[in-house]
Amino acid sequence: MGERLPKWKALAIFSSDALSSVGYGPEQIALVLAISGFVAYGYYPYAFLTVLILLAIVTASYTQVTRANPGGGGSYSVAKKNLGEHPSLVAGAALFADYV
Repeated sequence: MGERLPKWKALAIFSSDALSSVGYGPEQIALVLAISGFVAYGYYPYAFLTVLILLAIVTASYTQVTRANPGGGGSYSVAKKNLGEHPSLVAGAALFADYV
Protein backbone atom coordinates (compact mmCIF):
# COMPACT_ATOMS: atom_id res chain seq x y z
CA MET A 1 0.00 0.00 0.00
CA GLY A 2 0.93 3.64 -0.12
CA GLU A 3 2.69 5.50 2.62
CA ARG A 4 1.06 8.62 4.04
CA LEU A 5 3.27 11.69 4.19
CA PRO A 6 2.93 14.50 6.67
CA LYS A 7 1.56 17.69 5.14
CA TRP A 8 4.80 19.66 5.45
CA LYS A 9 6.72 16.98 3.56
CA ALA A 10 4.00 16.36 0.97
CA LEU A 11 3.79 20.09 0.22
CA ALA A 12 7.53 20.29 -0.39
CA ILE A 13 7.50 17.26 -2.66
CA PHE A 14 4.29 17.68 -4.67
CA SER A 15 4.06 21.46 -4.98
CA SER A 16 7.34 21.71 -6.85
CA ASP A 17 5.68 20.38 -10.00
CA ALA A 18 2.98 23.05 -10.00
CA LEU A 19 5.45 25.80 -9.11
CA SER A 20 7.86 24.82 -11.86
CA SER A 21 5.01 24.74 -14.38
CA VAL A 22 4.02 28.27 -13.43
CA GLY A 23 7.62 29.45 -13.35
CA TYR A 24 8.96 27.93 -16.56
CA GLY A 25 5.80 27.46 -18.64
CA PRO A 26 5.34 31.03 -19.94
CA GLU A 27 9.03 31.30 -20.81
CA GLN A 28 8.93 28.11 -22.85
CA ILE A 29 5.71 29.20 -24.58
CA ALA A 30 7.32 32.50 -25.58
CA LEU A 31 10.42 30.67 -26.81
CA VAL A 32 8.42 28.24 -28.97
CA LEU A 33 6.30 31.08 -30.38
CA ALA A 34 9.40 33.10 -31.22
CA ILE A 35 11.06 30.17 -32.99
CA SER A 36 7.83 29.28 -34.82
CA GLY A 37 7.38 32.88 -35.92
CA PHE A 38 10.93 33.02 -37.23
CA VAL A 39 10.52 29.75 -39.14
CA ALA A 40 7.09 30.71 -40.55
CA TYR A 41 8.14 34.23 -41.55
CA GLY A 42 8.53 33.10 -45.16
CA TYR A 43 4.84 32.17 -45.27
CA TYR A 44 3.75 35.68 -44.28
CA PRO A 45 2.86 36.84 -47.83
CA TYR A 46 0.74 33.73 -48.44
CA ALA A 47 -1.13 34.13 -45.17
CA PHE A 48 -1.65 37.84 -45.85
CA LEU A 49 -2.97 37.11 -49.33
CA THR A 50 -5.32 34.41 -48.01
CA VAL A 51 -6.76 36.75 -45.38
CA LEU A 52 -7.13 39.50 -47.97
CA ILE A 53 -9.04 37.18 -50.33
CA LEU A 54 -11.36 36.03 -47.54
CA LEU A 55 -11.98 39.64 -46.54
CA ALA A 56 -12.90 40.50 -50.13
CA ILE A 57 -15.31 37.54 -50.31
CA VAL A 58 -17.03 38.51 -47.05
CA THR A 59 -17.26 42.15 -48.15
CA ALA A 60 -18.79 41.17 -51.50
CA SER A 61 -21.24 38.85 -49.75
CA TYR A 62 -22.40 41.52 -47.30
CA THR A 63 -22.71 44.04 -50.11
CA GLN A 64 -24.87 41.64 -52.11
CA VAL A 65 -27.13 40.90 -49.13
CA THR A 66 -27.60 44.57 -48.22
CA ARG A 67 -28.43 45.48 -51.82
CA ALA A 68 -30.98 42.68 -52.02
CA ASN A 69 -32.54 43.69 -48.67
CA PRO A 70 -32.36 47.48 -48.38
CA GLY A 71 -34.79 47.53 -45.46
CA GLY A 72 -32.40 45.52 -43.30
CA GLY A 73 -33.78 43.00 -40.86
CA GLY A 74 -30.79 40.82 -40.11
CA SER A 75 -29.96 37.18 -40.68
CA TYR A 76 -33.37 35.86 -39.69
CA SER A 77 -35.37 37.87 -42.21
CA VAL A 78 -32.84 37.31 -45.01
CA ALA A 79 -32.83 33.55 -44.38
CA LYS A 80 -36.63 33.44 -44.15
CA LYS A 81 -37.01 35.34 -47.42
CA ASN A 82 -34.47 33.28 -49.36
CA LEU A 83 -34.32 29.86 -47.70
CA GLY A 84 -37.57 29.30 -45.80
CA GLU A 85 -38.67 29.08 -42.20
CA HIS A 86 -36.46 26.29 -40.84
CA PRO A 87 -33.13 27.81 -41.97
CA SER A 88 -34.30 31.16 -40.62
CA LEU A 89 -34.89 29.56 -37.22
CA VAL A 90 -31.34 28.21 -37.31
CA ALA A 91 -30.07 31.72 -38.09
CA GLY A 92 -32.14 33.15 -35.25
CA ALA A 93 -30.88 30.50 -32.84
CA ALA A 94 -27.30 31.26 -33.88
CA LEU A 95 -27.87 34.95 -33.20
CA PHE A 96 -29.39 34.11 -29.82
CA ALA A 97 -26.48 31.82 -28.92
CA ASP A 98 -24.05 34.56 -29.94
CA TYR A 99 -25.63 36.97 -27.45
CA VAL A 100 -25.23 34.47 -24.62
